[in-house]
Parts: sequence; C-alpha cells; structure tokens
Amino acid sequence: DRTMKQLKVIDKSGKIIGKVNSDVMNNPDELRKILNKSEEHSKVKTQYEMILGQANSFASVAADIYHSQLTKKISEVKPEYIAPFVVNSTFDIELFLKTIHIQNKTNSYAQVSNEHSLKKLYFSLPCKLQKSLVESLNACLAAEGKEANAINLPSKFCEFYPNYI
Repeated sequence: DRTMKQLKVIDKSGKIIGKVNSDVMNNPDELRKILNKSEEHSKVKTQYEMILGQANSFASVAADIYHSQLTKKISEVKPEYIAPFVVNSTFDIELFLKTIHIQNKTNSYAQVSNEHSLKKLYFSLPCKLQKSLVESLNACLAAEGKEANAINLPSKFCEFYPNYI
C-alpha cells in the first residue's frame, strides 16, 4: 500500500480551507467538486490558466530586471542581474510554449509537463503555429525599431522541412 500524501487547500488569502489526497491533483474535475462545496472557493482555475499565470509572473519579473538593470550602459550593468533575467525569461518562454500546446491541443499537459527543452517544445508545435509566433515576435521587434527578421531561423526551417513536425 502506498501512503497517500495529504495536501492543504489554501484560498487566496492564505487561509487553509481543507485537505485533499495528493492523487486528486491529477483529476481537475474531482478537485473542482471538492472546492465547489464552499461557495467562497467555487472558482478553480484550469491548468491552462494556472500555467499562463505563472508564465506572466516570470515574464513580469524578467521585464522588471531588464528595464531596471539591463538597459544601462554596459559598464554600469551589474553582472548579478544577468542570471536572474535569463532564468526568469527562460521559465516564462517554457511555460508560455506549454500553454500553447494545451490551448491548441497539440499535446496535453501530461505530455509536456516534464519537457524543459525550449527547442523541443517549440519544434513540436505545428509549423503554422511556429510561423505565427515568429511573425508576432518580428512585429513586436519592428514596433520597437529593432530588426524585424531577428529570429527567422524557425520559419526557414519549416519552409525547407515542412513535414518534419
């Protein structure tokens, strides 16, 4: 017999509102039923919403670090801010790519949850989505006056190898 772990269910204010067996975390419908017993806690976010929220949090921190520390003259940049910027940016991109998989039903969360390679997450998207991402990023870069073809390699890859994915 496996001993089931008990997880605390905490509301937004940090108040413990109950406990559940850890296996219920793999079943969002069951988790909703448990939490819906209390009207106060009837809104349960989907995996997509939770992951997107985390992606936005990492992006926000990365943007704060970038704008406050990394836009200075190179001689004024403190090296200790570079690693946190890179880590937060990378986590943001990873989680964002996972939400795209989930939203477009390319892969389920279970299929992408243990994948951390940005390259694999990106190239496992259909070429149509890859091109759309590249076009969106190029449009953002162009709007900021930066070179609009800064990341055209993935698009070129799909043009030459359309059946790869």
